[in-house]
Amino acid sequence: MQSLYHSSEKMFVSLIQFLPANDSETDILIALTTTVLFRGLNQLWVPSLMKHGEFLYYGPCTKWIISEDDLNTRRLTQNQTFDPSLLGLHWDVLKDSDVQTVLDHNKIKHEPDALRNAIKISVCLRDASGRPVSWGASHWDLSIACLHTLEEYRGKDLGRQVIWALGQRQFDAMRSVMSARPLYMHGDVEDYNEASRQFLTKCGFTKVVDNVWTEWKKSSALQ
Repeated sequence: MQSLYHSSEKMFVSLIQFLPANDSETDILIALTTTVLFRGLNQLWVPSLMKHGEFLYYGPCTKWIISEDDLNTRRLTQNQTFDPSLLGLHWDVLKDSDVQTVLDHNKIKHEPDALRNAIKISVCLRDASGRPVSWGASHWDLSIACLHTLEEYRGKDLGRQVIWALGQRQFDAMRSVMSARPLYMHGDVEDYNEASRQFLTKCGFTKVVDNVWTEWKKSSALQ
């Protein structure tokens, strides 16, 4: 097992040594000159990163999942009384004109182009003026992105409704490209974010594995 890890580590180091110097998303990372943002990286690789560079940001997280069957069961049994029109709201998807609003309320300031990709699979609830008041989007791997409800609309169960609606859109996207079953909705939550952990538990998600979001800078030896 140790020999396998060392062999894998050599491959990993080769990968980070030859990362492209651009600002586009590439698999599990975004490369910005010598700085890399790893999203959902298994903590197995943290020691290797420590050897070959420095962490500019280090955010331990936990992966949470819910199966399509479990999500549908909860949606059908717990969603029967939700009528957004009673709150003066209606369903929609996020649009390019919403990107700045989402960025303004998101703790991670994604590049606008990355966010435009994330809203391709998204849902939102809008008020009568067209303003989004609760929304969610999807990262490249279909993990939950930018989930947020405006403060004045909290306590009305909108976040859970958005999760369930977003899950349906994600599962439809998955079925269009893969035949494997079961399908899972997933998201990463920082260890310190107890409110989000409690929220996902309320929505029926299960904690499965630890990972990390980190911004990392290569050492000069790798450049």
